Amino acid sequence: DFKKMKQLAIVRENQDIVSKLPATEGVSGRTVMGETILIPGRDIILPAGENTGISDDGLTLYSKIDGYAFLKSGKVHVSNVYHIKGDVDFRTGDVKFGGTILIEGDVRSGFRVDATNSIYINGNVGAADIYSQKGDVVVQMGILGKGRAKVLAGGSLYTGFVQDAKVSVKKDIVIEHYSINSNVYSGGKVTLTQNEGLIRGGRIFAGQGLEAIEIGSSQNIPTEVGISENYQETDSLKLNIKKLEDLKSRLSLLNKRKAFLKLLQERVSSLSDEKRRELEKISREIEHVRTQIMTLENQKETLNVKNSNFAHYQSIIVKGKLHKGVTITLGHEQYVIENLYQGVKIYQKGQDILIEKMA
Repeated sequence: DFKKMKQLAIVRENQDIVSKLPATEGVSGRTVMGETILIPGRDIILPAGENTGISDDGLTLYSKIDGYAFLKSGKVHVSNVYHIKGDVDFRTGDVKFGGTILIEGDVRSGFRVDATNSIYINGNVGAADIYSQKGDVVVQMGILGKGRAKVLAGGSLYTGFVQDAKVSVKKDIVIEHYSINSNVYSGGKVTLTQNEGLIRGGRIFAGQGLEAIEIGSSQNIPTEVGISENYQETDSLKLNIKKLEDLKSRLSLLNKRKAFLKLLQERVSSLSDEKRRELEKISREIEHVRTQIMTLENQKETLNVKNSNFAHYQSIIVKGKLHKGVTITLGHEQYVIENLYQGVKIYQKGQDILIEKMA
């Protein structure tokens, strides 16, 4: 795997990096007159660089921090910032580092960048995977995902644009220009209030409010924006509702068939063995379907209460155009915009989604 050929020398705090043996006595020589010349042993100086230390006995060089070790100007240094002077491509391979990563160029399609802390990218991200466990992801240019990019962060995301990508972060998302045909989730707030400030196509869910200049398009490109503490729970609720509809339809058909067999049983002296077995099977299936419906109804109610309570405290603000056809999801309530609006605030009151004109 050419993407994984380059490995960093990862070290932990207090880990030994270089050790030496004490210098031995030198081998004595003699002059031409036969006199002995004492030669002292030559000690080696440990190449201590940045973030390294030397043990009390002077024999071991160790790391003072978690990071990666490298040799520069004849000295061993340890850094908790991995600095890549160029692109992440076949030259670097996939990058995984237990600290902060700074990339001066792009992250090319097909590669992965994985950091414990923040990731700073001065260029673009292609169809690549970016994963920051605890920190932020900052992409100076933008994310051009081609339908395959994934960006995950334990912190926030700051980027120029997001296009054809999947993004999920625990905190805030700030996008300078636009989000197009992307699935975006933020546990915090989503903000697109500079330049175009456009959301067009895809789905964007925020946990603590959403603000944009324009949402949707005159071409009715499917666009959904919403407030949800957990968008996956919102999707589960939608799936729940669909399953309930299917089960209730199935129950109705089973009840009709059972009623027919009962009526047939009254009209004839006795049912055939085949019909009797069918009646028994239908009766068992009816009980099973009823149990499933009851379970799903309880799950639906739990999700409804949770999402509804959370969504009541948040809002969606559109400073410019809110186009017809955009789907608004607040908690478990959904509304499809029927007219073009300009400068509105969208929020939930009771079971209703309200659209309020801003001054």
